[in-house]
Amino acid sequence: MASATQLLRRALVLILLMSAAAHASTAAVRNADIHVLLDVDGSALVTESYQFIGGPQQIERTIPLRRDLEKRERPFVIDVVRVQSDQGTPLDYSARRRADSVVITFTPVDRSATLTYWVRNAARMGGDRDWLFWTATDGTYGYGSATVRVTLPIAMAERFAANAYLRPLGEPGTGALRLWSNSGGLPGRIDRNTFEVVAPGTLVPGVQVLVDVSMPKGILQERSAFVQGWWYVEANPIVLLPLVTLAVVLLVRRWRSRDIDVRRAIAVRYEPPEGLSPAEAGALIDDRIDPRDVAATLVDLAVRGYIHIQSTEPKKGQPDYRLDLLKPSEEWGGLRAHERTILFHTFYGGYWTELSSLRLRFPSLVPTFAKDVMRALNARGMYRRSPKAVPLYGEASFAAVVLLLLLANASGLVVLFDSGWAAAVSILASAALVVALVPRPTPKSKSGLEQWREIRGFQQFLEAVDADRLQRMTPDLFERYLPYAMALGVESSWTAAFDDVAIPVPEWFGADGGLVDFRLFGDSIDALCAQVLAGLRPSRRRGNAPGAAERRAKPAASNAASAG
Repeated sequence: MASATQLLRRALVLILLMSAAAHASTAAVRNADIHVLLDVDGSALVTESYQFIGGPQQIERTIPLRRDLEKRERPFVIDVVRVQSDQGTPLDYSARRRADSVVITFTPVDRSATLTYWVRNAARMGGDRDWLFWTATDGTYGYGSATVRVTLPIAMAERFAANAYLRPLGEPGTGALRLWSNSGGLPGRIDRNTFEVVAPGTLVPGVQVLVDVSMPKGILQERSAFVQGWWYVEANPIVLLPLVTLAVVLLVRRWRSRDIDVRRAIAVRYEPPEGLSPAEAGALIDDRIDPRDVAATLVDLAVRGYIHIQSTEPKKGQPDYRLDLLKPSEEWGGLRAHERTILFHTFYGGYWTELSSLRLRFPSLVPTFAKDVMRALNARGMYRRSPKAVPLYGEASFAAVVLLLLLANASGLVVLFDSGWAAAVSILASAALVVALVPRPTPKSKSGLEQWREIRGFQQFLEAVDADRLQRMTPDLFERYLPYAMALGVESSWTAAFDDVAIPVPEWFGADGGLVDFRLFGDSIDALCAQVLAGLRPSRRRGNAPGAAERRAKPAASNAASAG
């Protein structure tokens, strides 16, 4: 007598068989014949022939791209070859990839259709065995009957193992649907290099037929790393985003440089632009106020007779300077606002001070000094907008494009990535390119750009003055142009050009008289700038090293300005 467990099992099988029979009359597919032809390179040509029940209706064949949903293996790379009727009439179709599947949509015209597609990486290469795992039916429709054949390379004859089984639609792993057997397995037959399985009855909707073939190593040829890399790119086209971004950025830079016409040769000028103070010239060249602009203003005021600068005994190993006010505030009427600001904050009603004692005053001096300089430049129409308010067009445009791509990917219109890591790295790399290379729209007006070119021309003269012109220059031009050289970061080149020229020590600098020793004079100017930088550094957002490193700040900034 059968046990209760055996009776229950038989009853369950009977119920499933009755359910299958009930669905047989409504099955969309009368018969399916599926043939998988595996090549030695691991690719497979798949031919699926269908006989349908009922009149013309749109059919969707969904081909899973993975064995499971955990994305532990690369997706299949599938190319549709053709879709036609049994009589060879081509059928219109569309093939679209979704997240983890390829969907082929077509409408049969005579209740028959044949799909042919190529799976370029059908075989999976393992450590000791190679594998072919294929979902023969997707479970969308019911099948009156189904036959699946897998043909391997002839060298595989009787050297492989294969099995087929059923799986409920959407269930991950290899869970079986116990329809015709306790394990869900289907009977199959191996004939030399062919494995064939025939469903023993009707397949209800929601049931998939899967084929699993294990093959020995050494027969299939693994594709090269280049080919596998290209498959990865096809599965994750978003990895090309940095290259596309770089190309667009270079085009934008070329267009921008042509737009503001900075690529044309800049003519050398032998005098500063009329009406611009050293600090204003320094600010206009790179759209910001630097500590060198403050130091240059101090020297300019000394050259013009407002203060006297005298080197004193070093303190704590650092050189120091005494500043003496030569003209009281009643005589500051002809000065610009930023020049009055620096005199006021330097002396605070007194008549002398030491540069080292100004460090506590510099943090409050710089913002007011910068506002005065930029206000003067704006009053002269040098800017269309504040340099601090330059819109980040490049970053905003890139963010909008990335958002649209992600929305399109999420909606299923396109599939841009199979790996979340590939998407994240590609987007971050592209964003870095945009931030680093996209030129900012210049805030300068047309007249500001013209003045910028004149300052660049004067900077070139200060940096590489020729000997012939140097001999024809009057001695006072050395000290008149020195503040501009400091503001533009080329005072070292400017002072070095006068090594062989006899020039008296300026009255505003020291009290020793005689001729200028330009090596010592240049060191003193560097030390003066270093002291100003040391005082201003706490208030700056970005640190600057004094001396030679700081001298390179203005040329580098001006080059950046010329690019955008």
